[in-house]
Amino acid sequence: MADSDNEIIQFDNGDVFLRRYDPITKQTQMININKIKEIDFKESKITVDPKNDEKRPQKYTVPIYEPFQWYPVISDGDIPEQRGGHSLNAIGQFLILFGGCYLDLKCMNDIYFYNIVDQKWDLPKIFGDPPSPRGGHSSTLVGQYLYIFGGSSSLGIFSDLYRLDLTNRIWEELNLIGQKPSGRCNHKAILDNNGRIVIFGGYTQQGYSNEVFFLDLVNLRWEKPFINGELPRPRENFSMNLIRDSYIWIFGGYSIGGENNDIWQLDVENMKWRIISQSFGTKPIERQGHQTVLHGKYIYIIGGCNYKQEKCFNEVYQLNIEDITWTNLEFPLQNILEQMDNSSISLMGADLYVFGGCKMMRKCYNDFLVMNISDVCPKKCHNKGICRNNRCQCEEGYFGESCEIQLLCERNCSNRGICGSDGRCKCFPGFSGKVCEIYVPCPFNCTDQKQGKCLDNGSCQCLNGYYGDSCEIFERISCFQRMPQQLQWERKMQQGYWNLYL
Repeated sequence: MADSDNEIIQFDNGDVFLRRYDPITKQTQMININKIKEIDFKESKITVDPKNDEKRPQKYTVPIYEPFQWYPVISDGDIPEQRGGHSLNAIGQFLILFGGCYLDLKCMNDIYFYNIVDQKWDLPKIFGDPPSPRGGHSSTLVGQYLYIFGGSSSLGIFSDLYRLDLTNRIWEELNLIGQKPSGRCNHKAILDNNGRIVIFGGYTQQGYSNEVFFLDLVNLRWEKPFINGELPRPRENFSMNLIRDSYIWIFGGYSIGGENNDIWQLDVENMKWRIISQSFGTKPIERQGHQTVLHGKYIYIIGGCNYKQEKCFNEVYQLNIEDITWTNLEFPLQNILEQMDNSSISLMGADLYVFGGCKMMRKCYNDFLVMNISDVCPKKCHNKGICRNNRCQCEEGYFGESCEIQLLCERNCSNRGICGSDGRCKCFPGFSGKVCEIYVPCPFNCTDQKQGKCLDNGSCQCLNGYYGDSCEIFERISCFQRMPQQLQWERKMQQGYWNLYL
């Protein structure tokens, strides 16, 4: 958002908000128009009437957003200032923001809670000694604990590990045994299915890293496993996602010489690296500082910058993890996401929240946006199919990405069948042939469709209880007749038939 930007936004419920940038506090504010009491144009000040707060509902319903369109998030309270390299985690109805830096001028160690129901930011009271101000750290949510590792500031690169108890609001520094990672920033950490935090890469005092470390949360110790296979290039500012049960994928990032757009897979069960070299569709150009999230069978890649080309992005890519197909998503309305890197994202249900970010160390933002990434099929499958996992399952006779193409079988199957998805006729009972041109009569047409089905060879396949050439005979079968022989014997014994079998 430009420094001079002010925007009026009206929501579906009729509420009107002023989105205003305050050059003094360097904050973007969302102000309810109904609460404005006085405006001083000379001093550029807005006075809000606190009495109108009484008219504000105590609780809000969570907004519903149209899929795949960015929306500004309504925010009251203590709105975080501009920053990049911070972290954003979701737990319950809260988003938790920690740290980050404003360019290379100032780093922070504040922690904010955003309540998606009350639509309000808070600076809660946290006990204990917090981590020092930093950005480029990793933040991993495990149960009620938030683990913060590494990061950097003007004081240097950190190797400390902190844990925030979100229930009791207490910071604690952890000094654990084992082979501890050296200080690093712009790395990534993720919780695997074995209860370990997996840390990869980053920038250290020795340069770029491609090391892997495990933080064993059961035994509270560090481990450095031996990994087989070809290693990825050492890098920072990449993305990392847990795929299925034991696979971790990394994408992009910065290495010596420039940005990457490669995909690597780490098998944390068999301790092996491999590159995923083949993909389909239009692949994103090389980038760093992008953000990714896994939802269903798709990884969503957002933003990032290519410093060699001096270019940043606000595009959103979708990567299908099943067939490795890339899709550059199109927005039906204006894409209001800034071109930037080092923002932070978090997923709550199907709502993807993005906060802050910077543009190549020239400018930082505190914009707060949301996009719904629910299953959406193109053009609603033209009402000729069902949307499943973002893909159209077309009715017989239609195909294409959005079921837009109608299959035309030869002679329209003589109106005696349906044109299948393979372009071949599926004939109605009693007909056969390439275009269902052959009439194959069954005896008396199998009497009734409830009694039998006419097969392609002209014979009847009778349904339960019917038999005969045309399924004309019905025989009621009792439960006793369907009993196994041993059960029949036991039943007869119970009914006094024992003497009959002596």
